[in-house]
Amino acid sequence: MLYKLKTFIRNVWLFRKELAEFQPWDSSFNYALLGRSFELSGYCHKNHGHLVRSELTAQELHIAATLCKRIVEDEYYDMYFDFDLTKPFGQMSSVESNIPKRVEFTNKRQQDVDYLCHLIKRKSLHWWD
Repeated sequence: MLYKLKTFIRNVWLFRKELAEFQPWDSSFNYALLGRSFELSGYCHKNHGHLVRSELTAQELHIAATLCKRIVEDEYYDMYFDFDLTKPFGQMSSVESNIPKRVEFTNKRQQDVDYLCHLIKRKSLHWWD
């Protein structure tokens, strides 16, 4: 019983940032929590791994954690627009060239989500052998 209480307190401490930002209507919490879990598991596999493929598993977990972080940060849209500070506020330097990039924004985010789900589907049962 005391061990479970100690583990519970340690887990709350490890996930304190993610738990503090929880909102029931926001899906980014799920990715943040999953990303933190992947990050901690990757650290364990890298530094205390006992499997033959612990290095590879740590690398895969790092990729999954990075994907979760990118999805949570949601900076896909901002990275495609360059703002010209000499123009009035809100005007972009080349509006015509940036219109197709909105589609790229949606595609890149969806690609990250798809790749993360693909990684979890194919690898998650082997990460914790």
